[in-house]
Amino acid sequence: MRNPNFIPVTIILLMNAACLAGERPVLPFTVLATGDTMVLHLPDFLTGTEPAPVLLSTAGVEARLAGVDLSLNPATGGGGLGSVTLIWEGDTLWFPLQIIPRYPVEFVWPESDPNLKVTVFGSFNSWNRGSHPLTYTGSDWRRTVHLEPGSYPYRLQVDDEELLDPGCDRKVPNGFGDFNSLLEVSAAPAPELWFVKHELSETTATYRFRADAVPDRVLAGWDNAPLPAAYLVQSGDRLEVRLPRQGKFSAGRHVLRLAVSAGGQPGNTQRISLRNGAPCTEFDRRDAVIYALMVDRFCDGDIGNNRRVGSPELSPKADYYGGDLAGVIQKAREGYFESLGITTLWLSPLYTGPRVARREYPEPHRWFSAYHGYWPVEPRAVDPRYGTLAQLQELAELLHARDQLLLMDFVSHHVYEDHPYFRQQPDWFGQLELPDGTRNLRRWDEYRLTTWFEPFLPSFDFTRDNGAAETLAADAAWWLQEGRLDGFRQDAVKHIPLRFWRILADELDRCVDSRGERPFQIGETFGSYELVGSYVRPRLLDSQFNFNLFYTARRTFLDPAASFADLDRELRKGLQAYGWHNLMGNLIDSHDQVRFMAYADGDIDYANEGNTAEIGWHDPPTVDRSESYDRQAQFLAFVMTIPGIPTLYYGDEIGMTGAADPDNRRPLRFDLTPLERKLFERTARLGQLRREHPALRRGDFHTLLADTACYAVLRAWPGETLLILHNKSDAVQTRLVSLPEHLEAVEPRLLYGEATLQSQPGKLQLELPPRGSAVIKVN
Repeated sequence: MRNPNFIPVTIILLMNAACLAGERPVLPFTVLATGDTMVLHLPDFLTGTEPAPVLLSTAGVEARLAGVDLSLNPATGGGGLGSVTLIWEGDTLWFPLQIIPRYPVEFVWPESDPNLKVTVFGSFNSWNRGSHPLTYTGSDWRRTVHLEPGSYPYRLQVDDEELLDPGCDRKVPNGFGDFNSLLEVSAAPAPELWFVKHELSETTATYRFRADAVPDRVLAGWDNAPLPAAYLVQSGDRLEVRLPRQGKFSAGRHVLRLAVSAGGQPGNTQRISLRNGAPCTEFDRRDAVIYALMVDRFCDGDIGNNRRVGSPELSPKADYYGGDLAGVIQKAREGYFESLGITTLWLSPLYTGPRVARREYPEPHRWFSAYHGYWPVEPRAVDPRYGTLAQLQELAELLHARDQLLLMDFVSHHVYEDHPYFRQQPDWFGQLELPDGTRNLRRWDEYRLTTWFEPFLPSFDFTRDNGAAETLAADAAWWLQEGRLDGFRQDAVKHIPLRFWRILADELDRCVDSRGERPFQIGETFGSYELVGSYVRPRLLDSQFNFNLFYTARRTFLDPAASFADLDRELRKGLQAYGWHNLMGNLIDSHDQVRFMAYADGDIDYANEGNTAEIGWHDPPTVDRSESYDRQAQFLAFVMTIPGIPTLYYGDEIGMTGAADPDNRRPLRFDLTPLERKLFERTARLGQLRREHPALRRGDFHTLLADTACYAVLRAWPGETLLILHNKSDAVQTRLVSLPEHLEAVEPRLLYGEATLQSQPGKLQLELPPRGSAVIKVN
């Protein structure tokens, strides 16, 4: 299947580095796939209004400028590395590129009926049932799709029936009580680039790296420019960066980046933040740990503002419980978030909501209140049931004094039908009734950008230039300024056109957070890596939640037969797609998902869930097994030690359980059982560990072992190398782990968990307890 073309050894080091990027953020590696043309809208990456950027040079791609749109077309054949250099508003800027090879995969439906309608859909096309139809050949149905290496769950749709692929012998649970076929696209391993060591003298800072194959290309970057060639030396698979510690070049804060390719495959990237040439650990967003809470369900600090809807048809489960900003302030003052290592608090929406219950559209048509905050009736007001704007400001100041940030959930897809925007500007909204007489209701793929979630939640139509997007963006700026917020969690991102996010970006150019930086934005999108990543740009969203990894990780930690090899492939695919030092949100629970503990404790079968919402109404889960807390701790240890931003959903720290909404939104308890207290202490230790060790926040990532029971990865940062271990089985596991050659002589020290260690030349003999995780410092 694989036939990479030969690429001669080249070090791509463009010599003109006289103009560095100044205050501009470092431009990320852009990932392209062979066979595709990608168009980059430059204002998504760069501030300013440059009318005519100038393209200076390219390597590895064909590039064309049309106004402010940069079109990139990778050379046919193999993948590797490339770059584009252009002038934007007087700055010479360098776009590094990673080019991923794609391989042909043929899908076949073996029926000879020419009157069928057959399509294939899966994670590779965001589960769009209409985008990849198969063609009738005279004897069967076929389609060839070019895919990057990775794992792809999928199904075939034949007329109106969704079916497994009879030609595929692998399947995985789909999380809805059924299975999907699983496709594996493999290729030769990508080269690994290892950080080896650094040395500082009075005059020179030296950073040494090693590749496990002789690179055919090297990209070395210094901020938004190539590293001057005189500072990098290559000898076979060894790379050395030598930086003078005096003079303008090294003074101040900078970012050093290095990437290699071999055999047409791009590898991982190395990134080191520097100040005056030395490693720098001053806060950046890779250091974040987010704690997500639903205000109404967290802590009731003021019973005087409690207002239940109390309708006879409304269950107490779906009514207001009384949690408020006063309760959040109380817990912040007590140091609750600090004790867990939290740097960023994410609040559910605070908008004023309706005072009535409404009946949900899907069967069995249950009644809900707006306790969750997602039914706004006012654009710029805190619901009195949560508290006041002054209390929001008080919370922000309290957190900022503790060097923590505050985010709020921003709802830009819809409003409640009593909202003044819908009453006064109905032309801002799309139509619920479609021309064919059907409803544009929950049409997640077919009408992705205009679909309504409920008949009483009118959806904005931002595809039209009618002032709606500008008004919503101004509302966002109001919340940032008046609420003293540091950014937003953005709801339903993929159902909102890029046009809105670009208008919002112009508004955010005039806003700063409590650290003087651009407000942070993390989004919610379920879909392919390509779809999710299309919104993550320096001027659009900083991050999105990594649901593709979440689903694979959840299955791996729950299913004894699932291999860590599958999880490792998914994790590395995300690192390749989003960047090896990305800001994507890694989670184990969310307000829209069944709690992990409900699966771990056996109340809900992951492979055959049934109706998880009804389970929550009629037979809500309880935690009965002590070992379930070990499994929760292990999942937490995983998300706290991989690249990205760990995101705790309130209650994760004590092992709260729950089926689907609203059962997964129970009030948090602070009177803990001994097992809950032990889990809280383990979670707090993980938060402390992440805060103390830059390798867990910023280090590189290498897999040493991935089998059905055990997973071992290595993360390195100047001054420390950490080994992270997991044994998900119910039995003690012994493994002999080979270390890279630059770690032949180590003196391991256990930082977290339990493990028995014995060091040998170039190897570690490990004994891991059941359901155990460990973090070990090896140098």
